[in-house]
Amino acid sequence: MPDKSSTQITIEAIRSAFGGEDPTQAREISREEVLNWMHSHDKQVQGCIFTKISDSERAKHIKPPLDFEDYYRFVIPYLEKCIEENPDGEWMSSRYIAGHELVFWIVSFWNDATVSRAKLAEIKQRLAELYKRGDAGVRDAVLNAVLEHLFENSQLVKFFEDWKADPLLAAVYRDALLWTTEKPTRL
Repeated sequence: MPDKSSTQITIEAIRSAFGGEDPTQAREISREEVLNWMHSHDKQVQGCIFTKISDSERAKHIKPPLDFEDYYRFVIPYLEKCIEENPDGEWMSSRYIAGHELVFWIVSFWNDATVSRAKLAEIKQRLAELYKRGDAGVRDAVLNAVLEHLFENSQLVKFFEDWKADPLLAAVYRDALLWTTEKPTRL
């Protein structure tokens, strides 16, 4: 039987700490241990820990709990990387799954009054930069997996209005609006 890789060992440790298949079996997990896993450069480890901390039932076992900055410093770059690289692996999120997960996080942050609008503006800026440097696949994911779903919230449409002043972003902003404002025609 071949030796397990350090990736496999770490993923098994993460899964075990968070209860394996049953979140009720999770043990108390130190915040420092979780932060160490979050700092891994291994994409599969990052994907595994992202999956676990994104599950509120599992995340409640982290003591003391992760704070906004912990999530912000890990989740946003992780999802950005997934959208950009479209990884293929057991634990990594594909480009479109990552886009949908990013929508969830942005909306969660938007609805949390304790999250500064400056942090949301940073996320918006990162998304703009991702779109601008991305290839056609990245741009399509930003439009179809992120913006179209964010724009279901009229407040977020307004939040992104400054994109209309940028020649490249204006087009994607306009295209995302079509998803929310286009009405079916009667036959």
